[in-house]
Amino acid sequence: MHGPRIDELSTTSLCLEVLEHGRIIGYATGFVVKHRGAPFLITNWHVVSATNPLTNEEKAMPTAMRVWHHRSKLGNWTSVDEPLLDENKEPLWIEHPTGKAVDVVALPLTIFAGSDVRFHPLSLDMAEFDLAIACGEPVQVIGFPQSFTGRGRLPIWKTGHIASEPEIDYDDQPVFLIDATTRGGMSGSPVVARRLNGYATRGGGTVIGNGGTRFLGVYAGREGETSEIGRVWKSCVIQDVLENHTYAGRAREQLQPSALVPETITGAPYESAIGESIVTAPDGPLNTDDRANPPAAS
Repeated sequence: MHGPRIDELSTTSLCLEVLEHGRIIGYATGFVVKHRGAPFLITNWHVVSATNPLTNEEKAMPTAMRVWHHRSKLGNWTSVDEPLLDENKEPLWIEHPTGKAVDVVALPLTIFAGSDVRFHPLSLDMAEFDLAIACGEPVQVIGFPQSFTGRGRLPIWKTGHIASEPEIDYDDQPVFLIDATTRGGMSGSPVVARRLNGYATRGGGTVIGNGGTRFLGVYAGREGETSEIGRVWKSCVIQDVLENHTYAGRAREQLQPSALVPETITGAPYESAIGESIVTAPDGPLNTDDRANPPAAS
């Protein structure tokens, strides 16, 4: 007997804990992409630096990122503490050629021989899916608002609407705006446009009866403290980071392996539709970790 299916993108968004010398100082979201066969964690510059890229206000000095990965059996999670700084306190992440002006970074991830970590990378080809978007249409932000989770460490899907012309760069940057009730902890979330029963194509055609999902970019926080208008960095900046980056740290393969801390949250059987493949989780009650919903951090 098969358990309930879960969405492919629910396995893509990962819960992040920002650490300063082992102490949790904040929460965020990220997701993995593959580049030339290597895994990279995509999130925001302000997440890894704890610095406002517009004002240069530094709130802390993060030293590591705790990434909660899926294990090989879906329904189980394990954390890996990825260092953010090398021995000279230089950043290990890679940035856009313009640096912090683009609030998106890629952190090379440690690969453990024989580890039980399973990556569920987001395919950047999803950005090319032929689905037209326009002002007022819905989008989904998939992350961890105030570090809340759906079950275990599955993400929350929040729906907003496109609030600025998506093909025109906002503030002369590769950004568009959304109107959404997002919260702290969602920085770094993937943003997608999903249509279930038909959609318009970018060439002006119409597809009837079939659905589709287009990856739009990386959520990066609200415009102002009280605004419900959020920034989304367009998907094209990820390729710019990966191909044309600036890199301040030493080669990743020279680093010592991070601490692998296993955590098991066993669950009733459920499945993940990853393309055509189905992965079934182990039997047993699904119990959320009591650290999955800690107090919100700014």
